[in-house]
Parts: sequence; structure tokens; C-alpha cells
Amino acid sequence: MQQEVVLQEEGGAEACSKPGAAHHLPQRHYRLIAAAAPDRLTLPPFIAYELTKETTKETSVRTTILQQGFSNEFDVNEQSRGRSALFCCMLAPSAVVPLRLRARRSLAASSMPSQQLWDSVVATGDSATRASAVSDLDTAAELVYDHGIPFVVRVARSLRDKPKAAQRDKPSSNPFLPPEPALVVCSLEPAHTLVLNRFRVVRHHLLVITKAFEPQTGRLSSADFAAVWRVLLSFPAPGGLLFFNVGEASGFSQPHKHVQLLPLPLAPAELAAPAVPIEPLLLAAASPTGVGHVRSLPFWNACALVPPDAAPELLAEMLEALLGRMRRAFPAQESYNLLGTTRWLMVVPRRAEAGCGVAVNALAFAGTILCRSAEELAAVRAGPARILAEAGQPWEAGA
Repeated sequence: MQQEVVLQEEGGAEACSKPGAAHHLPQRHYRLIAAAAPDRLTLPPFIAYELTKETTKETSVRTTILQQGFSNEFDVNEQSRGRSALFCCMLAPSAVVPLRLRARRSLAASSMPSQQLWDSVVATGDSATRASAVSDLDTAAELVYDHGIPFVVRVARSLRDKPKAAQRDKPSSNPFLPPEPALVVCSLEPAHTLVLNRFRVVRHHLLVITKAFEPQTGRLSSADFAAVWRVLLSFPAPGGLLFFNVGEASGFSQPHKHVQLLPLPLAPAELAAPAVPIEPLLLAAASPTGVGHVRSLPFWNACALVPPDAAPELLAEMLEALLGRMRRAFPAQESYNLLGTTRWLMVVPRRAEAGCGVAVNALAFAGTILCRSAEELAAVRAGPARILAEAGQPWEAGA
């Protein structure tokens, strides 16, 4: 029985290629979104396929396994049709399959080019600095080693004056509706805006905010990931770090949904440290095919490696898997931090906003801690791992 599959490339206008038609297939990656048969596909975890043109009596496509990723079952039914996922029928790598192809432009091709976007970030930052629209916090940095991690510790005395959003429930206190024009980098159509963070510890600290109000307690959708990834991919090497604080214990300061991004490395150039201090431990421990844990870290976590060219839908599914693992370990958990780069995502459940008297947000769990006073600095020098263990969840509680 001849199988028909439907594949989709991210972005733009549609075109069709029917079995037997003379049609050139671009050398791009496509994702299976439906299949005629069988009703259920059981596959190796998230197999991605590269499509190339086969010259036969019919125009067809040869599938080649590229890389493994995340889940292993896919129901082919009306509910799942149109859902982007990395799946294909149970075919040998050499099988030739006639396609009905819905070809669409990639996300990168349909948006502002990465270099142009980053140029806009730099230009807006320079303009905001001249207009005194941003506040560069006075910091000094040092490395504190603990649990094999070179923690980047910064002291920012002026943070005593940073508003902590005690008036979270008052709409008039929302700085994102609308954002200050001097801080706006660009619109990320259709539903997001890229802005500068007013209070900067490092240059090019960015926020991806929703244009309409959405609560910070909501999880990130595929649309959120699409906007964030466009910005993340524009960062010059070695890239950028995203972080997202959810819940009262997470260290968030605004109730309007916003994802924060920082350029890497997190340490200033004069300090020798990995771009993200915890990343060597994470890459060594993460599972190549699903949710894993970095048990050498002093707090409970769940992590996953991001496949190259991951679609926003896949990123949202990966987050769902990480949160699912977290909630199996901690059923009543509401507060958490999400951290990630283009290579990995990590979720950290939170039980407190502070540990050992030091308030921390997601960045602390990546390996950089901001101290608001000499007293906090003394506590951090006594052991960052102890602070994170108190602010996060212990391994034994989630066993």
C-alpha cells in the first residue's frame, strides 16, 4: 500500500508537489504533520529526516535519518493533523516515498535577518544610553568556586534602589503597556516586542514581551519560543542565554509575561570561565534522547538538549516534557525558572525566592549571582551551592 505523508517547513507561503509531478524539491528540512496510515506511529525518539530529490519515474523523496531527539509515539488523527512534529512513517532509511508537500519559507527567511536585528539592538542601546533611558548598574565581578563550578559573582550596590514590583496587581504599574519608546528595539510580529531592560547589569540585556497582557505565570507557547529564538539566534558568538522566572518564589519582578536574554559569556572578559558556568556539567550529563538531570548540581533540575534547527513547536513540547517531569517529582510545584541556550533547556523548581538571605532569580542557577550588598557578598563567598540548595528543591524531595 502506497503511503502518503504531509510535510511542512516553517514560515510563509504554501506550494504543493504531488506524486508524479515534475517539481524541484529544495534541499531543506521538513517536518511530518500528518500521515494517511498507519493510525499510530511508534518510532525511535524524535527522528529528524532530510529530504532529497530522487530521480525515478515519479518525483519522490528519499528520507535519511539525521538525528535523534525527544518522544516516541505520535497519534495520526484529526486532532494531530497540522501539528508540527519531527516524525515520519515506519520507513527504512532508503525508502522512496511519494509526497504531498506543503513548502513554506523558514522562520529565519521570513523575519528580520539576524545581523540586522543585532545591529538594531546595538543602535537602540547606544541611543538609550545617550538619552539616559537605561541605568547601567555599578558592578564588580569575581569568581567563587563551589561544586566544581566557577560562579560569576557581581556586586551591584545601586540595586538597593531597584523596584521589586510590590504593586504587582496594579495595572498602572505595568512598564510594558506600552513600553517606553526609547527602549523598544523592534516589533517581533505578530504578538511580541523586543525591548531593552531598563536596569542593566551587562550591556544588551534584552526582554521579549507580549504586546497584549499575558501573566508571567503562564508557560511559554510555541509563539513565545518563535519570538525568543529569532532574537537568540541573532546574538554574536558565543550566543545568548534565555531565562524565564515563573511564580512568587522564582525571583520575578513584573507580572507581565517577559523572557529575558543576555549575551554570553556571563563573566567579563578578564575572568576565565565557561560562557555559562554550569554548561560543561549540563552537557556531560544531559540525555541525548529526552529529559535528563544534572545530579552534580546542588539543586533538583530537569534538562534536555535542543536539536539543531528546532521548530518553535518542538521547543514548546520540550518545555512541556520538562515541566511534566518536574510536576511528577513535585505535584504542587508552581514556581520555577527556565534557562536555555540554542543547545539546551533546563527547568529548576523553586521553594523560596532566597537562600541564606540572598535573593536569586534564574541566573543564579546558571552560575552567576548578583549581590546587593557586602553582606550578601559575604554569604555568597561562603558557598553559592548552599544558597541554591535552599532556594531550589533538594534532590531527595524529588526522588
